[in-house]
Amino acid sequence: MKAKKMFLMALMLCSSGFALQDSLAEKGDNDEKKIDEKSFMETKKTVDKLKKLKISGYVQAQMRIATDAEESGEKNYKIGKFQGGELPANSQSVFQIRRGRIKVAYQDSYSQAVVQLDCVPSGVSIKDAYFRFSAPWLYGFGFKAGVFDRPFGFEISYSSSTRESPERSRIFQTLFPGERDMGASVEYVPSSNFPSWAQLFNLKFGMFAGNGINNESDDVRDLIGRFGLSFPFKDIDLAINAGFSGYAGAVKSLNDTIKVISGTDWTDRDAQINKEIKRQYSGGDLQINYGGIPVLGQLSLRAEVIGGQQPGRAKSNQSPKSSSPDASAIYMRDFLGFYGMAVLNIDPIKCQLVGKYDYFDPNVDLEKSTVKSEADVSFKTLGLGLVYQWDENVKIMAYHDWVTNEKTSIEPYRRDLKDNVFTLRFQYKF
Repeated sequence: MKAKKMFLMALMLCSSGFALQDSLAEKGDNDEKKIDEKSFMETKKTVDKLKKLKISGYVQAQMRIATDAEESGEKNYKIGKFQGGELPANSQSVFQIRRGRIKVAYQDSYSQAVVQLDCVPSGVSIKDAYFRFSAPWLYGFGFKAGVFDRPFGFEISYSSSTRESPERSRIFQTLFPGERDMGASVEYVPSSNFPSWAQLFNLKFGMFAGNGINNESDDVRDLIGRFGLSFPFKDIDLAINAGFSGYAGAVKSLNDTIKVISGTDWTDRDAQINKEIKRQYSGGDLQINYGGIPVLGQLSLRAEVIGGQQPGRAKSNQSPKSSSPDASAIYMRDFLGFYGMAVLNIDPIKCQLVGKYDYFDPNVDLEKSTVKSEADVSFKTLGLGLVYQWDENVKIMAYHDWVTNEKTSIEPYRRDLKDNVFTLRFQYKF
């Protein structure tokens, strides 16, 4: 009987042990499952964030050649800075990395942050650094702040990786060097689910520092904006877009004299030091895209005109782009510039034929013999090119610029300079 009791007790202990072991095993499985679930959620959260991150960019390698005949045995080829930059001394051609862009963008449900760098042999510089916020309840409106394209005209915001000419027009390189500026803007960009009437227009308007992406040298702010219109005619494969832009800004005078035109000569006008001198532009742009050309493909026609008042310096008509203030006298100039461009797609051979004409007169009050400074000389540029799209990543461009300057009474502009340029460019975009 005693042996039987002992056997039953041993059996109960074994059962309890097995139960405890099963319980511990079950608890271990649950803990491991919880750990796996936590690890999975953390991984998912990381993957979801990475999905919002996009890295893109492009590299442009090119050769530029001064195509004019050499003058008087001189070895310096003066092609200027508007066809991709000046050539080194004693060089008729140059091989270069024109742009090496890397762009990182993070896109959330209602916001976006973008940083873009330009990496070339001369150094690394910031091209974009901004954030944008928009939400459905804002009905197409958004807020943007940082360093980004100035909202004026069409060509400024038309990407260099997409543009069919090597460089922007001379007037944009003069008035908006670097294209970007530091500031904030409000934008209205209609969504595709908006009513048709609400998709006919768009708006961008902002306040900017006024001297590019450099640190401010004064406390002056510039107002820039563009009102755009879009007219799609889908039944005939035609789209017409137009825009009207305005620029209301100023530069601060650190000199007690301002130069203005009186008749055909410069005259002094007294000014207070630290007075704000007006800088005003207005412009219009038009883009027509027709995709119904048989066999070939699409024809794009573009044009822009800008006029206004530019406060420059004695030998410069370019807008401010330095963090250091300039204490020299300000020269007030009324200017006019425009360009017209045609791009014909030849889809069967993946090519584009390009023709472009641009004109810039930095001082409409002076011409020919009355021009006293290189900053008042007008220029005409005719460009013809061929663009071949090798695949979705690789593009090859062959483009020639014929540049003609106004003939004046000052050197070296008594004659047309030898400044025509041929550009052969290879681009890889990712």
